Amino acid sequence: MEVALPFVAFALVAGLMPLAARAGVALGFAAAPGRRDVHESPTPRVGGLVVFGVSACVFIAFYGFAFLYFYKFLLSSLCVLLIVGFWDDRFGVPPLAKLGAQIASACLLVLWGGIQIDSLGDLFGSGELLLGSMSAPLSILCIIFFINAMNMIDGLDGLCAGIGSIMLLYLENPAWIMVPPLAGFLVWSLRTPWRRRASVFLGDAGSMALGLLVCAAALFSVEPFMFRSGMPPITVAWILALPVMDAAAVLARRVVAGKSPLAGDRGHIHHRLMDAGLSHGQAVAVLLAASAGLGLIGFLPAPEWALAAAWAALCVTHVALGLTKSA
Repeated sequence: MEVALPFVAFALVAGLMPLAARAGVALGFAAAPGRRDVHESPTPRVGGLVVFGVSACVFIAFYGFAFLYFYKFLLSSLCVLLIVGFWDDRFGVPPLAKLGAQIASACLLVLWGGIQIDSLGDLFGSGELLLGSMSAPLSILCIIFFINAMNMIDGLDGLCAGIGSIMLLYLENPAWIMVPPLAGFLVWSLRTPWRRRASVFLGDAGSMALGLLVCAAALFSVEPFMFRSGMPPITVAWILALPVMDAAAVLARRVVAGKSPLAGDRGHIHHRLMDAGLSHGQAVAVLLAASAGLGLIGFLPAPEWALAAAWAALCVTHVALGLTKSA
């Protein structure tokens, strides 16, 4: 029964999504096409609310108080982002207010839940690099950055949920149980030969909550737990590489151009691929394959310092190329 739970969540999410989409349109949650968007008609932004809401109900119904007790810090952090994201998807929220919610959720996860990274591993070939008193603040900053990275890459139908699913499958944690519910969303969001465009979007609520979940899973994966030693931090860095590098390039370009880091533009990697001539579906396929490929690099039998040097070189190269495109 326990193994079937994620697939029950998949069936419920896939089954309820059309009803939620119609309700979203009726309640004013539809996203109208804009200059930076690639969709052509108003699309409801309720996918994230359905994915996380249904999943929480399914798991609470089965595990009851135990689920609430052991995951109370994660659930509280997710609720902060889902509530603020819900309001943003419907009425709009100032960027600084959203940032405040992200800080609050990250602090709940780290300071209350104790989910943080204590070591960066052997990044320089001279032994383990321990963070000490910097562990908590650095973990909070990483969570905030990654929430925004996932929010930024949510620009094509099914892209954010697809990348999030790939990353969750790579990580050593029980968060893989969220992959089937995300697949239930992708049934209605991912473009296929049978679906010309998405019927529903994740929305800011969904993309931010997914970013928090993936980051929490990543931080948990690097820590030793019971009979496992934990994944090397650089392996996790490769798993998360695509949204991290894209966000780094976008933010660097905005700062160099004298613009606010929170201002939107069409300079993301998915925009570049489409500007280069790829179709919407081709761009999504390329980026999903890239995310899977980058994750595999982290598992290569190479020294941590070599993997770290390669990651840094790729990131710097991507940022430098990003600076060549005006926002």
